[in-house]
Amino acid sequence: MPRLATALVLGLSVTTLSAELTPNVQGSPQELKSTSDVCAGRSEHCSVLLDVPQACAGASSACPIGFFYHGHGGNNGGFAHSGAGMLCHEYGFIGVYPQGELYGGRSGWNDGSMEGNKCQWDDFACQEDPNDGNFTVAMLRTVRALGGRGNVYMWGGSNGANAVQILAANADAKDLPIAGISAGWGQLMATPPRSGPAPYDWNQPTPKAGQKVAGRPGDGRRVAQQAHHGDADRTIPYQGGPRFDSPVWVLMPEPDSDATWAAHNDCTGGLTNTSGIPATYHDKASGKQVATTATLHQYHGCPPEAPVEYYQIIGAPHGGASSINGKDPYYIVFDFWSKVENSTAPTPAPPPTPPTPAPPTPPPTPAQPTPPPTPGGGSVPAACIAALQAACPGLQGKGEPCDECVKAHQHTPSVQNPCKVNPFHVTEVAFCGSR
Repeated sequence: MPRLATALVLGLSVTTLSAELTPNVQGSPQELKSTSDVCAGRSEHCSVLLDVPQACAGASSACPIGFFYHGHGGNNGGFAHSGAGMLCHEYGFIGVYPQGELYGGRSGWNDGSMEGNKCQWDDFACQEDPNDGNFTVAMLRTVRALGGRGNVYMWGGSNGANAVQILAANADAKDLPIAGISAGWGQLMATPPRSGPAPYDWNQPTPKAGQKVAGRPGDGRRVAQQAHHGDADRTIPYQGGPRFDSPVWVLMPEPDSDATWAAHNDCTGGLTNTSGIPATYHDKASGKQVATTATLHQYHGCPPEAPVEYYQIIGAPHGGASSINGKDPYYIVFDFWSKVENSTAPTPAPPPTPPTPAPPTPPPTPAQPTPPPTPGGGSVPAACIAALQAACPGLQGKGEPCDECVKAHQHTPSVQNPCKVNPFHVTEVAFCGSR
């Protein structure tokens, strides 16, 4: 029988029936609703499926975590049987597949515009409608409580893309530490600046990275951004404009949305375009696959951890491509996320140079006082400090955020190897200054 376990994660008590990440075979994710309180405050339709490859199982895992948000009217059960689930297992990602609440009988994600909402879209304090930002924070805390320590990525399609754009605009180190997003046929809104239930309800990122604005959450962090959009989309038009003729919700043109992320991420170079990439899309009228091409637009001069790119699928409708370069479109998502992962992985520190042999130092005389030991005993080698500085830039001595980063990297070989000579909690204290 599973044992109840309660873990304090990011200040929230999370109760689960399992204290670690349990692996599952591809296509058979686990229902977190049955083993945790992740759906507390949601309706009976709530579901959160957890997909754990064998390589990511155990009490602690550094595998990156991918959240996948379906579109309006969609269902989370399909992800495990799509390219998303297949590539989570192939690339070593923990998959999280949430189910949106129902609005007028159709599932979706609430930005204040959904049918049947009780709150006015600009009554941000009203909490009578589903709050998907808080739900996402609860999901991440639950995965953290099970041992998931990896970077966080998000994919969304259509209404789900709108959701991940909003979540990324409100990202921070504590509750929404999002490293990158991939948005399918759903760009940033031009207006309004915010909508729906607070606190995670700001619709655009800050103009520049690192900006903190009074009254809004987030730390202005850079977020890697990828988009995939058909330029003949009539549902969420590539060209932007009023969404469903709304006077309130107005979409940016897709290129402007990506330019907004490039400016936020401090990209300093120009935009290049690679055209003629083979692609296909599904034509609903004929039921056939149509051959077309894609153009990859990439910004240059971006920080390695925050690239910006988007695929324009020529002539494709809502739903984008069926294939890009002969492969499932989810491959561009996982390849993009893997590029970000590789850019954020610390460069292995060189092994310390062996000291010149010297006669052993005689022990101190009893009259000489010895300095108090580092808590837990031992000291931290310079190579270990260098590795942690590379893995957690700017966090040395910063207490809890530093602790979280160190714990996330303690099993990364480039950190583990130079630091293994010493109990890891000693390293954490000495580097983070947290106690």
